[in-house]
Amino acid sequence: MPTLCFRIKPAFLEPFSNGRGRAAELLQARLGLSATRAKGLVDRAVFGGEEMCVDVPSDELGWRVARELEATARPAKAKAWVERGRLGQDEAFEMAELVGRRVEQMVGIFSAEAPENLVLLYLKADAPPWHRLFLDAGIAFWEDWGRGLENEERDGVVIRDLGAACKLVGEQVSAAAARVSEERGGSTVIELRFASGARVELYFADPSAPDSSVTFSFTRPSPAARAR
Repeated sequence: MPTLCFRIKPAFLEPFSNGRGRAAELLQARLGLSATRAKGLVDRAVFGGEEMCVDVPSDELGWRVARELEATARPAKAKAWVERGRLGQDEAFEMAELVGRRVEQMVGIFSAEAPENLVLLYLKADAPPWHRLFLDAGIAFWEDWGRGLENEERDGVVIRDLGAACKLVGEQVSAAAARVSEERGGSTVIELRFASGARVELYFADPSAPDSSVTFSFTRPSPAARAR
């Protein structure tokens, strides 16, 4: 069952959240849903930040529900998208849909026991808003993760705002891919390049170890190097 998410302006979020009963009435009246089903859909909606997420069936009814919820939130110019899950899982693949987008946020989830070990990289770059990247078992993974950092506040991890630390907010992605790197011992790496010349790379610290930790690398060319 896919998750439909809606971006809602903060000023509209609170009254909409408090108006679950009204939203349920709209679904019941316009879609002919039972009161129980309409209330269940709205009650399962999760509100956080500027987003509302709700699980709906992957059928025509699901899309009708999505359209009605979007219409309900129209004063906030809501936009809906489906959280598509895993988009890539292999030694090498392109992430073409990220190219041309600008970074809104980049967040790294690191192991508390080994602070240099990157567990997950979250990237928010236009809509759909959140992508999740990681390396495991010798290959790369890329997921559409619409709910972002939900449930990442947990023991055993350290959360770092890499977008701010690396000054990548607002940067435009010029290339994004997983590839096999001879420079990294023939292992898979995830690479993001930016129009400014900045580069992010995720790679296995020890390509020969099946349970190797993952290193986050960031480089930016000097002004002199960019001028050449």
